[in-house]
Amino acid sequence: MNLNESIAEFRSLLNEPPGDALRAKIWEKLPDDPPPELIEYIQGHLSHWPPHILRVARRGWWQQVAEDAPLSPMVLCNHTSKELGAESTWPAHRDLTGLTSCQLTIKDQGAWAKLIDSPSLSNLRTLRVRNGQCTDEYAAALADWSGLATLETLQLSFCGLTDVGLDHIASSPHVKNIQHLQIAGNQITKEGIEALASSRTLTSLKTLDLRHNVIGEEGARALAESPLAAQLTWVQVYKEDVTGRGYKAMASSERFPLALRAYFRGKHP
Repeated sequence: MNLNESIAEFRSLLNEPPGDALRAKIWEKLPDDPPPELIEYIQGHLSHWPPHILRVARRGWWQQVAEDAPLSPMVLCNHTSKELGAESTWPAHRDLTGLTSCQLTIKDQGAWAKLIDSPSLSNLRTLRVRNGQCTDEYAAALADWSGLATLETLQLSFCGLTDVGLDHIASSPHVKNIQHLQIAGNQITKEGIEALASSRTLTSLKTLDLRHNVIGEEGARALAESPLAAQLTWVQVYKEDVTGRGYKAMASSERFPLALRAYFRGKHP
């Protein structure tokens, strides 16, 4: 079967309702060595699946990754999700170079070591860590990890990240390609924002998620008055995170792009 015939077959299949049943059908029909064009076509369709169904499907696909079968027919299309602890099975011996997006709940130092020491995670573009533990020590180890150099999106949300940990990340020499930084729900205060605002390595950063942190007015002003503000196109933060005065300072900052200032003014005039 040539590529066009394969795409036609999967086009019909992907019109079915998304879910585990369809995931199983896709896995069954994939050839042993699918061409990248076919994987890209399937991935494009899966990106439109409802997030809650896609998360369920990814959890199922991880089991396929953890098996001893070859990874070439990877239905997950370069995504996976896994809760990772020191005793968890992390396939460090597997070739995961096709993996571009990874979502994890990392619980302890052993788990961080497994992630950082894995030689095959060399093409990650997105790393999401939620609801885990990211102590200052773990953040320092992550900041030293050369694998950060390929990341475009880094999420460290609701995982106990502190000002010290954020300072490690913001000063890392490996974060030059990160465009999207999501650090909601942590222990970030004005000191962490000051470290972020003074970063000389986050040169590609475009969006920030700072929600559910105790940033305060001074932290908001530190960001609004920093050179970093000029390169940002989107900042997610609640008025309660930065106080009313802090929000007004962000809305009136001449360093933020006009569209972002207009958003702040419209959100809380």
